[in-house]
This record gives sequence, structure tokens and C-alpha cells, in this order.
Amino acid sequence: MPPYDSSHLIKRSNEQLILKELVQQETFIKKDLASKLGLSFPTVSKVLDDLEEKGVIMHAGMASSSNGRRASIYGINPEYGTILVLYIQYSRFWILVADAKKDVLFKEERMIGQDYLSTIKAIINEMKTRFTNLNAISIGVPAGVMDGEIKYMNYYDDLQGLHVKKILEEEFRVQVSVERDVNAMLQGWVLGADGEKTKNASLLIFTDDGPGAASLINGRILRGFSAFAGEVGFLQVGEEDTLQDKMTQPQTQEETVKNGAYLISVISIMLNPETLILSGEETVRKLIPDIVDACKQRIPEAAVPEIQFSADYHQLYSEGLLEKGRNDLLGIETDL
Repeated sequence: MPPYDSSHLIKRSNEQLILKELVQQETFIKKDLASKLGLSFPTVSKVLDDLEEKGVIMHAGMASSSNGRRASIYGINPEYGTILVLYIQYSRFWILVADAKKDVLFKEERMIGQDYLSTIKAIINEMKTRFTNLNAISIGVPAGVMDGEIKYMNYYDDLQGLHVKKILEEEFRVQVSVERDVNAMLQGWVLGADGEKTKNASLLIFTDDGPGAASLINGRILRGFSAFAGEVGFLQVGEEDTLQDKMTQPQTQEETVKNGAYLISVISIMLNPETLILSGEETVRKLIPDIVDACKQRIPEAAVPEIQFSADYHQLYSEGLLEKGRNDLLGIETDL
């Protein structure tokens, strides 16, 4: 039996390490990259040469030097490909197209057409005509998603049970990812300064589509064995109603506080996150002190997470989906 050759695994590991670092920087030089990652200069040089040949990175000038020898500066090639971000909320689609550096090229909001899938296909066709190097599509939906198949979806019956990823990839021959809305928002938060500080956090949203939750456990998003994790709208309140029923109807401030404290307490009992990001209308922010007090009536004060508020629903959502699309475009594997 011939000896096991692990060289291809080592090469792939080094490439992933370098790619993940590259997308964090505007520009870089080989020597600095090798020093930061603890890799040899020849290893970094070989990976970067391969990436430049593929068009992923490009030469971006020469660094200044006091000894006359100037190092080449490199950066992600924005023209390597474009990413289409598309997500559903209520009766609208939000559309965003960005280049490989995540610079936005197009942004628009549209009403739903004949049905959701037909509208998605029409938008993709239009964007592929406008942007001929569209190579990645990242779609967000208010539903549980398993490997690109829609599950547990309220109000969007024509998408329920569809393997959207498979359908679109077969028709358009482009990489497609489909993500649950709250999971994408949590990924968007992780990319921010606050998100880098914790490996355990939960995000809770109150929208007209109902409540939803997502959790980061030891740096990874909890999805569950059937993509049901975080579908808190199914929780029963009273004899017949669910939280989905309750929270898609107009609520008094007292009801918002009660339901918010109930959800945060359930999440804290099951997962005990150190941080919980609450996203919703601005009126929710003003109720946070009351929600915290109500939580303390349900669970020990030490178990109540630090509650942050984010009104940037669309920013978190689009940033999470865009990062996912860019990773697909560049071939970056993530733990999230």
C-alpha cells in the first residue's frame, strides 16, 4: 500500500488560511502575510501566485522602501466576480449586487410579482444580463433552511418544501446559497466589532413576519438536525395561540415586554448566551429596561444576558448574506 500523501490537504489548508486573511485587508504584501500567519515566505508566495493566476487577487502597486527593494502590493480583484444578494420580507424583495471586494454596484427594493420563485428567477435573469460575471447568489428567507431546501415557512406557501438551491443552480449554473433570515443577520452581527468579541450570542427579532431567533454556540451557528433551531414562533402561549399568532398581531407595550422576556428567558435557560441582540422597531429599544426587569422575575439575574439593540435589520441581513456569497465566490470555507 503506497504511503498516504497529505500534501494536497496541507495546500488546501494553507490556501484557506490565506484567503480568510486576505478578505480582512484592503491590500497586503507577501512578507507581512507570511509573518502574520506563521507560514514560510515560499508557501505564501506559491499560494498567492496561484490566486493571481486564477484572477482572485491582483497586483495593486509597489510598497515604499528605504533600501531600494520594493515589495509588490496585492489586493482582492474586484472584477473576479459579482454577487447577487436577494432576500424576502413581507411582500417585497431587497436586491443588492456587489463585486468581489463587497463594493455595492446595484441596490433596489421591489414588490413580489406573480409568485416568489418566478420573481426570483426573473430577478436573476435580469441581473445576469446586467452583470455578466455574476458567479454567486445568496438568498435569504424567513424560514428554516436545510441544504438549500425551504422548511417551516409561514405565509410563503409557494416556496414551502422547495429545494431552491438545487432548482436555481440547475437552471442558472451559478453557485447559490439559501439562508434563514435570522441566521444571516447573526452572521452580519458577527462581522462587526461587537461580534468579534464573543463566541456565544443569540439574536432575537420582532418583525411583521413574527419572532425569530438564532444562536452562536462556541463560534458556530446552531441549526439543529432538521433546521428547526430558533423557530420560536411555534412556542405555545395560552391554550391555543402560538407566539407567531400573538406577535403578528398589534401588541401593547405590556404584551411586548411579556413576550420578549418570555423568549429571552427560554433562550437563556436552554443556551445561556452572554450577549443577546434584540432587533425590531425603535419602540422596542425603549422597552429593554422593562424587558430586563421582567426577565429577572423569571430567571436568576446572573443568567440574564447582556442585551444589545440593533435597528439595522437590513444592514445586518444584507451584510450576512453578502459575506456568505463572497465566501462562495472565492471558495472560502467557514465554520458558521
